[in-house]
Amino acid sequence: MADLKARITGYEYIPFLSSDEEVFSGIMPNEVLSNVPGINMVPPENTFNWALILKDASVAKKISSDSWARYFINAIKDYKKLDQIGEGEMEMLGLKIDMEKGISKEGYPDSIGKSYFDLELMDTGSTIRVYDDNTVSVWFKEGFRRLKIEQLEANTANTGPLETDGGKGAGADLTTILMRDYLDKIGFFDKFTVGQDTEEVFGVKGTVKDNGVAWDGRYVTIEYKAEIGKGSGIKEVRIAADGVTVNGRPIVDVVIGEDGAVYILYRHGNEVFPTPITLPDTILTQGRPKEADSLTTKLDYYDIQGKTGATDLFGELDIENSNDFTRRVAYAAQVNMKAFDAEYGEGKWKALMDATDQIAKVATDKAFEDLGLNVKTTVKAGETNMPGADIEGKTNDGTILNVDIEFAGSGNDRYSNHIYSLRQKFTQGKADLGIIFWEGEYHVFINPATDYEPLANIAKDITRAVSRSIKDFVGIS
Repeated sequence: MADLKARITGYEYIPFLSSDEEVFSGIMPNEVLSNVPGINMVPPENTFNWALILKDASVAKKISSDSWARYFINAIKDYKKLDQIGEGEMEMLGLKIDMEKGISKEGYPDSIGKSYFDLELMDTGSTIRVYDDNTVSVWFKEGFRRLKIEQLEANTANTGPLETDGGKGAGADLTTILMRDYLDKIGFFDKFTVGQDTEEVFGVKGTVKDNGVAWDGRYVTIEYKAEIGKGSGIKEVRIAADGVTVNGRPIVDVVIGEDGAVYILYRHGNEVFPTPITLPDTILTQGRPKEADSLTTKLDYYDIQGKTGATDLFGELDIENSNDFTRRVAYAAQVNMKAFDAEYGEGKWKALMDATDQIAKVATDKAFEDLGLNVKTTVKAGETNMPGADIEGKTNDGTILNVDIEFAGSGNDRYSNHIYSLRQKFTQGKADLGIIFWEGEYHVFINPATDYEPLANIAKDITRAVSRSIKDFVGIS
């Protein structure tokens, strides 16, 4: 049969193209994300990049793109033009198609007796049917389900999912149906047995936890362990036709840090956050933060107001308690000053950071006092994301101690990410003490590799006697 592209010359609005992956990749440029040490990364496209999992992702990259799906349906939804092309095999938008004509004998009552063309996507095993009234259906769950082709408007051909008719609610996305068929065709899920160790996904060793069937097809869950601190050392990655998630949040990319750690980037709201699924050996054996559990302190909201004099500011920022305070500071540290001020008002970011510096210094002074160390502190960078120590301490003998201040957002993932960030700084010798503010309280961590012997000895005592209070070995009454 003659080349399809040549045979439809003249139908200018039908984009029958070759396999130009750049056209249908769904790539959306964004700002550079660099909130994890050792990584310089760009927030990736909204469509999951199946090349992270599949050895040959050329087909998956097309069919998982809403843009490709909408172009494809736009190209085939005219029965008369398909009739001019005729039956047989061809290539359409980079996929091999086998088109066959028939008359409907079952299905929707108003479709019985109508002529149709079945387009079998030979690369995926999917079948899309176009009736003589230009109704379009896709084979899903042992029957043809109509597509909402009214969603295909000229001005929105590159946006949004194309759904099946789900009755009252939304139906299944066409991209999900195509991916389900493709993953089944290539036997992707057959590679995984519950309990087995695998490096099939991301090239990182994980353990298969589950291999089952959901309403829209098969799925597999792989468990990864990265000992980064309490709360979320275990990451569960779920792979299904509608995408890939980590602990229930959509994964958008995977990156390898300069230190060799592998990070999953997941989307939460409009932001992208990293979480490690494996750590380099050097990080595992060095700089493990030693938490002084007995120094964990619940912030007193009225004390915060009194020490900062920022009662009015807190009201303008909807901060009503200690939890609100730590979360709002974590959010302000995540976005830039311009974005924060655009949301809350000119000058609010700096005002909040000034108040934060005061609280961070109070917490640091108390930590050193409770550790039995006489240290004079000076705020350096605070929580302004500037390089260097956040707070610098000077001992009686002139030793300089660097203190790293972190504010974590809500959720165990956020907290553990900051523990890992602290571990990196400890390993690199950039901090002797770390304080993480989280959920209305703060936690004190000691670098066991610090050069300051009194502090290093306290870290060793914590290791030897985890169950004992820090007051037992620093002589605090």
